[in-house]
Amino acid sequence: MNKKIIIVFWIIVIAIVFILKINKVVSPSENLPTAEINGYVFNIDIADDIEEMKQGLSGREALAENQGMLFIYKKKIPVSFWMKDMKFNIDLLWIDGDKVVGFAENMQAPIPETSDYDLPQYSSGQAIDKVLEIKEGKIDELNIKVGDIINLNI
Repeated sequence: MNKKIIIVFWIIVIAIVFILKINKVVSPSENLPTAEINGYVFNIDIADDIEEMKQGLSGREALAENQGMLFIYKKKIPVSFWMKDMKFNIDLLWIDGDKVVGFAENMQAPIPETSDYDLPQYSSGQAIDKVLEIKEGKIDELNIKVGDIINLNI
């Protein structure tokens, strides 16, 4: 009798663990930050302090199709970006509130050993409060235009 109870107990424990694992795989945490534009959802990393902003995506080997990095500024300011230490090309969206106000497409990763002085700078041209870096070609692929709305879940 005790042996049957122990077996049933372990079957229940294994079943609970299995159900919890499946639930975690099927429904990802709602706490993960995302940005949605034109029906496409990007999983995003947030850069909202000076050190994170200085690092950005530089040093990473690649960026997945549905990944991005959102830079959040405490106040609206004109900003400039460069591709220092980048290993892949990106597109960049200038954002004011929840609207795209401009973009830079196909920003090229520099040739290794390029001097900082020789790196091009990409400017927003106006005061903004956010920038979203995404994989090169996504602006064209998703037909992103000035005025498009970005829904953030951060």
